[in-house]
Amino acid sequence: MSSNEQENLLSYCGEVLIFQLSQGDLAEEGITKTSKLHVKRMTFDRSTRAFIQKSTGIFSFHGERSSFEIICCSCASDFRTGINLPCVLIRRNKKKSVFMYFLLLLHNSNKFEQRMNFTLDYEMKDDIKILNGPSILWRHNRTFFYISSKNDRIISAPVKFSSIKWAGEFENLGIILFGVEEPHSTKRESSQKSSESDYIIWGTEFCAYSIENQKILNSAYFLPHAYGSVVTCIYICTIKEVNTVLRISLIALTQKNQLIWFQDGVPKRVCQLPFQDPCALQVMTSGGGDLLYIVSFRSSDVCAIWKKSFQVASKWQKVKSVLVDDFIGTGTEQLLLVFNDTFNTDCLTSFKITDLSDVNYSNDTFDPMENNLVEDNLKENYALTIQALERRLQVGLASIQELQKHLLLKERVLSKSCKALVGLVQSKEYIPPCEEEDILVSLCGDKKHFPHSLDEKLLDTSHHSKHIIEKMWYRVLDDHLVVGVEIKNSFIVWEKTLGQFGESCTVPCGRLSLSMEDISSGKHSVTLPEKRKSFKEPIEDLFALLAVFHKFCFQITSPDYTLTSVKTWLFEHMGCETIKEFPDNFLCTVLGALHGTLFNWKQKTPFEGILTIYCRNQTTLFQCLHSLTQVLPLNCVIKQLKLGSKEFLTNQLALFLEKEIVTLKNCFSSVISEIESNLAQRCETVKKNTNSNSMPKASSTDTEETIQWIREQLQQEKEQITWGMNLTLSSAIYREITLKVAEVQLESDLAAQKLNN
Repeated sequence: MSSNEQENLLSYCGEVLIFQLSQGDLAEEGITKTSKLHVKRMTFDRSTRAFIQKSTGIFSFHGERSSFEIICCSCASDFRTGINLPCVLIRRNKKKSVFMYFLLLLHNSNKFEQRMNFTLDYEMKDDIKILNGPSILWRHNRTFFYISSKNDRIISAPVKFSSIKWAGEFENLGIILFGVEEPHSTKRESSQKSSESDYIIWGTEFCAYSIENQKILNSAYFLPHAYGSVVTCIYICTIKEVNTVLRISLIALTQKNQLIWFQDGVPKRVCQLPFQDPCALQVMTSGGGDLLYIVSFRSSDVCAIWKKSFQVASKWQKVKSVLVDDFIGTGTEQLLLVFNDTFNTDCLTSFKITDLSDVNYSNDTFDPMENNLVEDNLKENYALTIQALERRLQVGLASIQELQKHLLLKERVLSKSCKALVGLVQSKEYIPPCEEEDILVSLCGDKKHFPHSLDEKLLDTSHHSKHIIEKMWYRVLDDHLVVGVEIKNSFIVWEKTLGQFGESCTVPCGRLSLSMEDISSGKHSVTLPEKRKSFKEPIEDLFALLAVFHKFCFQITSPDYTLTSVKTWLFEHMGCETIKEFPDNFLCTVLGALHGTLFNWKQKTPFEGILTIYCRNQTTLFQCLHSLTQVLPLNCVIKQLKLGSKEFLTNQLALFLEKEIVTLKNCFSSVISEIESNLAQRCETVKKNTNSNSMPKASSTDTEETIQWIREQLQQEKEQITWGMNLTLSSAIYREITLKVAEVQLESDLAAQKLNN
């Protein structure tokens, strides 16, 4: 790379993007020629163990007497489509005190789009971050500024930060800034009277600020203020708002060379780092399912730490760049370490790809372990096969356990039925033990030989119903009466032990007292809450709505745009509010026919989700769908899903499993027949050759010749036996069988997943 070029690396969807900014040469008139931003998409080729160039792109800048500089590169979502795209922030030094900034988006076609441009009278230096939107965040003179591509307007945060520790976006909270707040004058005055350590703590007080909501959050749930002077970088794992209280899990790097895990502001675990001055933190999901914390140091050193053990897993030195992505296309993440190579200035010439387990690739030709391609491929195939077999084994074990329980129940019922039948034949009464009483069905239709018939048992339980029922409630909704019963937990356990009442249970719950006065006064009616209000009794009212309303389920798929507009539709267009007790459900509070409609939105992937609607009638449903289609992208597909019963899904799973067994049987039967046929033809050929060489006639002179002939016969028979014992299958046939079986197994796995959900 020449001296007038800049180079930055970024990982995106398993590819490595290399951005190079060439300034251009000076013309004779003293005017700078066109500067160009180049991008190269590099993919890893496992066969050659090297990165190869997939495609390139270019963007030209025009400007007189200007120099351009790459400030930072990152991936951020575009609010227009919701898709993550690579972003590059470029600075142009136009004059001494005028700086122009460009934010470029790189599309999959390798075309750059200039998404934003703005001018500042100072140089952007500190805490620069590219966030979703895309938007840009930076700090200048202890004030944080923010500009989004939605409005192209620079706004400032009212909180004065001396440094930023983390900035990011979370659902329902928007973009959050977390950093060290500049001390107020009152704190300075009070700190002058206190000790020096108290002054340090006051001067490094943490603060969390939500930009979109424009409010200060309680920072005590992030980190204790005592850590403000030592924490250099944090990574927030999870953040939730439960009953207006933040629940936060994060890990932090400190100047004491430590990695600390905090839960709700309380330190839980500590790991001492092997190098000095940590500066950056990334998280990687290994192939085994464990998390790895990747820590970078200013000394170009890197180390990896296991989440479970909180111990150092590995460390490297002289590292130029660290990227985390699925570079080899296995579905799990790997770590790409690009090393400083003093002999070669080209990028990606000295690197290592590893997941600290079975995946290890390197271009180091002096390492014999890394150079054995066959052994590496075998290890990789072995690891992938083991993972797939483990998943299949887990599913199989779960199915076996369910079958065992079912068989035990059948055996117990058959055993007791046999005892009762023997007692019936011998004219003896069979009285089951009280703790294992079952309702047995008479084979002859005669109930007089059974001391505990169904009616008697229900009558008996009615005497104890007051000890079984925890609470009984009822609601009136339109023309429907909904009755609900809460049964004591102890009774539920007793009912489940190996099946007291079987699959269904009838328990008398008492009498209902409902009069027209109660109905007229609305005493037991479901009162739908107004905006920003909750149900009086949320559990009973919500269950009543779910019992009466019609349920419709839709699968929404968008091939080109993410489905971020669905939640926008729920909150802005439908006026929905989240039910505090049931955060996954949304209640429509708009007055009119839609009032009280319930929604449940589960987003499986950014491009697919399931929307469930509970409404009064189909007219309300059509109104909801009509409103939804106005905000969804044009190429979205809405498919109504049939609400199958558990029995239907169970039968469907059984059919797919039967199909899987039949496929296996047919495939292997045909293969075995083909192999046996080939073996028979081979033996027949040998037999014909043997018959052509007939046994010599016995005589005193040709004894040795006869013995030799017998030896040849025995050798041929031995070879035929060996052929039969070592039957092999061609790789093409094996791949064909594997593909057929995998297709059927996929259907059974999907059916099992539906049944599990």
